[in-house]
Amino acid sequence: MKKELREKWIQALRSGNYIQGLEYLEKASVNKDEGMKYCCLGVLCHVIEKDIDTARRDGGDIELLNDETLEEVGLTHVQQELFSYMNDGNSGHKKRTFIEIADYILENL
Repeated sequence: MKKELREKWIQALRSGNYIQGLEYLEKASVNKDEGMKYCCLGVLCHVIEKDIDTARRDGGDIELLNDETLEEVGLTHVQQELFSYMNDGNSGHKKRTFIEIADYILENL
C-alpha cells in the first residue's frame, strides 16, 4: 500500500466519522439515528471513493473486497483477512477498535 493511501486510511479510522460495524463493508444500523456502520475495509473504500457495491466480493459469510479493489489499494488476501478478523473478532483474534486497527496499520503496513 502506498504511504499516502495508508495515511488517509489511518486518518479516516481515527476521525470518529465512522461507526464500526461487523461482517459488512457498509450496512445501515438497526438504530436509524446511528446511520451507517462500516468495517475497517469499508472505511478504506470511502477513502478511495469507491462504491461499496463495486468493491464487494461476491459470496461468503462476511463481506470482503474483490481482487480488483485489493490490487487498487495494494493489499493482499492475507492482509485483508487479518483486517477483517481484527475488525470482527474472528478466527481467534480479539475484536479491535478502529483506533487499534489504525495503530496496527501505522506499525505494520
